[in-house]
Amino acid sequence: GDGAVGLCGVLAAKRLGAERVIALGRHTARTDIARRFGATDVVAERGEAALAAVRELTRGEGAHSVIEAVGTEQSMR
Repeated sequence: GDGAVGLCGVLAAKRLGAERVIALGRHTARTDIARRFGATDVVAERGEAALAAVRELTRGEGAHSVIEAVGTEQSMR
């Protein structure tokens, strides 16, 4: 997510040395902050479309690590 927890996750990942940080979010003001905090990519899609977008960005590899910052049952699947 692109709320406070998600943005802190972006900042922490970058500060801990992540070369690529993909933020998921739909709020332009928040995704702009995510980019300033170190997100290299922003995905606005949700659900399966978000997974497909991440796979495309990573050439099918997917994410090495994920910070779930939404807290819904659907986001945990």
